[in-house]
Order: sequence, then structure tokens, then C-alpha cells
Amino acid sequence: MGDTETEKKKKRQLPGDQKTRIFELARQLTSFCCPTGFEDAIRTFLVSRLKITCNVQTDRMGNVIAGIQGTAPSPRKRIMLSAHLDEIGFMVSYITKDGFLRIAPLGGQNPRVLAGQRVIVTSSKGEFRGVIAEKPIHLLDEDDRKKLVKQDELFVDIGASSKEDALEIVNIGDFITFQPQCEWLGKGDVFSCKAADNRIGVLVLLLALEHLAANPPFWDVTGVFSTQEEIGVRGITTSTYNVDPDAAIVLETTHAIDYPGISREKFGDMDLHAGPGITIGPNLHPRLVKHVMKTAESCQIPFQVRVTSGLASNEARQIQVTRKGVATALITVPLRYMHTNIEAVSPVDINDAL
Repeated sequence: MGDTETEKKKKRQLPGDQKTRIFELARQLTSFCCPTGFEDAIRTFLVSRLKITCNVQTDRMGNVIAGIQGTAPSPRKRIMLSAHLDEIGFMVSYITKDGFLRIAPLGGQNPRVLAGQRVIVTSSKGEFRGVIAEKPIHLLDEDDRKKLVKQDELFVDIGASSKEDALEIVNIGDFITFQPQCEWLGKGDVFSCKAADNRIGVLVLLLALEHLAANPPFWDVTGVFSTQEEIGVRGITTSTYNVDPDAAIVLETTHAIDYPGISREKFGDMDLHAGPGITIGPNLHPRLVKHVMKTAESCQIPFQVRVTSGLASNEARQIQVTRKGVATALITVPLRYMHTNIEAVSPVDINDAL
């Protein structure tokens, strides 16, 4: 019996040098500890790299805006590509008398997977390792064992012996992220890391801009690496107003539906190794979406169709209604285990998104 189209897609492999290139850049981008509102380190990296090939600036919101001039005569259309560069994390909200840190979430967190995670606390004194902890099962009574842990029951242990000891290296308001660790799983077809949402989108946009700088487009292209997406798509709101594009394509990650416990009938098909997702929905411009699909087909790039019946839950929903309106499309890389420190992606899908 022959392979299905999905099975054929999953058997695709990248040349070794391109696979390594994607992985090494992903490892570099996910190594930055930059939760929403605290994106300084990765912004500095992007400006340093992009200024070689693009006209780069930053704005008051901390967005990185990289422009490439088109070859068409003026006035030219303006196309915007966007990817948010922040990640989920925490802030230190309280320090107990025994030196433990209480934490407040930055972005959407799942308390069920937090206990036992290694984290990095970033303060004015540097980066310090810690662990998110809770009571061990041996010390839980029968009723507590049946309950899901709550966010406010968790704390971070940095090895301090007192509040005064902790204050020597951290303070209230410092930020916390998962400890960076980007590594191949199994035979090396999938890698896992923290902050793949949305450093993978950042990776795609970065490589796309470098390609366009070497191969100038017909129209002007502006890449926006935006801040504060995880707390309400704030950075892209001001940058879209500033760029004032005629059309925009958002580069994001989306939920893969190819692991146990997820209903395909409820969420639709979205597999690793089967190509990026192109989303159809009421706030995404139908002609632009169709053009993206036709372009992928003409270039023989596999893609998967994702459906959203409401507003896209990312920057696309804000870009569309900026100024007099912006024709918007959404391209996403499938990702397993979103908003954890083990987000998993396929380099084949990343390459296809390029």
C-alpha cells in the first residue's frame, strides 16, 4: 500500500548544511533570556546582525524595524513581514524571609508543567540559576494530591538562606525565564527548546530579510521584530502604524496536533514535517492568503491549511485594523508543547517557511 501525501511529506530530509544552519541559529536565538517587556539582549543581537545588510532602526516600544528598498519606480507598495521576539516568563513578585522567590507570570503559563523546571533569574547583578519548586508528593495530604497545583503555590529556589542573602543577587521586579537548552531529539529530525514561540518566527524573518537584501524585491519590504506580543500584541500596534504597509505577512508558530491526547476532529490536521501552516480566517485577507498558497504551490513548497473561525490569536488581529486597514496573511511553523521549556519543531518545516 502506497504512502499517503502526509507520510511522504514526513519522510523529507534537508541537506546537512542547511539543517545545521537552522539548528545553530535556533540555538543562538533561544539562548537569549528575553521575556515580554524585557527584550533588550535579543534586540541588540538583531540590530548588530541586520545593520550589515538592511536599514535598521528601533522605536520607543523596542521594536526592531529593518527596511529593504524595492526595485520598482516610486511610489512603491510597502510589504511588512513581522515576528514577535519576546517569550513567556515570570517576574519576581515577593521574596520570603527564608529567601525563596514568589513569581508572577509574564504571558500565558500552564502551572501543571512548571514544578521542577530549571530557570534563569536575570537581575542587575547578572544571571543566576534557580528551580521552580513545590511540596514533594510525600508531604501532600490525600486531598492535595488530587488537586492541580496553582500558580501562586509555586516558588523559585535560588539557594539563598534568607531574604537578605537573596537580595544580594536579585530583587523584586527582576525577570525569570526557563533555562535555555536546545537539543536534538531521537535520531535528529526534531529539536526541542524553550522560546521556540516565537524565536522560530524570528529565525524565518531574519533569514528571509538577509535573502531579500542580497536579491532585492520589486516592492519595499520592512521586517518588524516586535515586542510584548505575549501580553496583548502591543509592540506591533505602534510599529504597524509607523510602517503603514499595504500588506503584511505574520510569521508565527502554531499548535501541532500530531501527538497523543489531541483531537484532530476538534483542532484539524497540523503535523511536524508536513510544511508550514497557512491560515484561513475572517480577519485574514482572502486574496492575499490565496496568493500565498499559489506561490507555495508554484514553488512546490508543501503547506498545511489551518482554520481559525475568530480573530487570529497573534499579531495578525491587530495589524489588520491599523490605520485604514492592512491586507494580512499568517504563515506558521507547527510546534509541539507550546509555552513550555520543551517546545519541539522540525527544521524541514522551518526551511519550508522560508
